[in-house]
Amino acid sequence: MHRFFHHDAEHALTLIEGGQHDLIDSAADRARFAAYVHARFEIAGVGADLAPLALLGAELEGEHLWVYQRTPAVDGLTGLDVRFDALRDVWPDQVNTVNVERGGSVRTLVFAADSVWQRLVF
Repeated sequence: MHRFFHHDAEHALTLIEGGQHDLIDSAADRARFAAYVHARFEIAGVGADLAPLALLGAELEGEHLWVYQRTPAVDGLTGLDVRFDALRDVWPDQVNTVNVERGGSVRTLVFAADSVWQRLVF
């Protein structure tokens, strides 16, 4: 799951595609932004192969737009390689965080400046 302020997502979509976009009233605009995020977030398994992420969709909740992706769980996974570039191509100073919860603890990866892929070992 990815959470964005809907205003930021709408502004980014306008900068990326031009024209006017309305993430509140347009399911098509929400789908376009979700596809944009899907193309800029990747995970790869360490110790086991993961199936490619499937884009499930997007929904609004208050001031946030949620984008959902999924891959089946696999045995033997010892870590993840992660890339998260959404909004960083629009605003170079954008900082993205990825929280991974496993076994009751949460670990955080921070994507800023030139960071592209990061590895999280369990």
